[in-house]
Amino acid sequence: MSYTPATKDAMKADLKVPVLLAITATRASLEPTSGTATSSRCRLRRGSLSRDSSPSNISSSSLWVVTALIDSGSDAPLSLNPIGLNPPFAAAPRAGATIGTLTGERPQQIGRLAETLTIGDHRLARPIVDLTDELSALGGEILKNFSVTFDQERDRVYFHRDTHDTIVAPPRRSAGVSFNKTPAYWRIAGVVPGSPADAAEIKLGDLVTHLNGEPVAKWDLNRYEQLLTTAQQVSFRFIEGVHEKVKDVPVFDLVP
Repeated sequence: MSYTPATKDAMKADLKVPVLLAITATRASLEPTSGTATSSRCRLRRGSLSRDSSPSNISSSSLWVVTALIDSGSDAPLSLNPIGLNPPFAAAPRAGATIGTLTGERPQQIGRLAETLTIGDHRLARPIVDLTDELSALGGEILKNFSVTFDQERDRVYFHRDTHDTIVAPPRRSAGVSFNKTPAYWRIAGVVPGSPADAAEIKLGDLVTHLNGEPVAKWDLNRYEQLLTTAQQVSFRFIEGVHEKVKDVPVFDLVP
């Protein structure tokens, strides 16, 4: 994920001051357009953001518009407050694990929208969303597709990509657990109800010392997420008193 602040104050806005933008739901063709680099410009207005131009290359009318935070401190995709929107889902929301957000950790309700969302000229086809009762927020999983420039002098935020292709989220695969990471161990922060991890009786607070036979010190969360995209199972070694116990947990599609 790349953030290119125009000024030091702009970086402060990214880290401390919530910035809002408008996201529009549309029915549109999913065929990619030309692969040239594109930028979308948004205008800052009294703490909120509105699109400075209408989405191009979309032959449809808007279904609904949602205002969302730019939350670079979150590892979620789009956290969506559905009140008043009644969005249709291609994959119904289900209980997930635990995610970190701008306001702290919270349990996850996760699904896949049935519609295309647009941010300026950029399209997100049937994105995966976390449901929230707070203000909607655009998290790191979507922001990583862009270079985001904050230009407070001109009251603009720019979303830039090297291609104009539609962003398509692959299935969300999971071992059914989430973690709080330390150098010596990973602490289980959440367990997906009804998942293989739940069936294996993995509990909140359990301590993991090894992943697939390697100490957790050799892993970061990005490497672990990459493992989940291809692995059929993950081997976790847990501390249980003075002993250690290995549990092999199948990986599954949390959101197809």
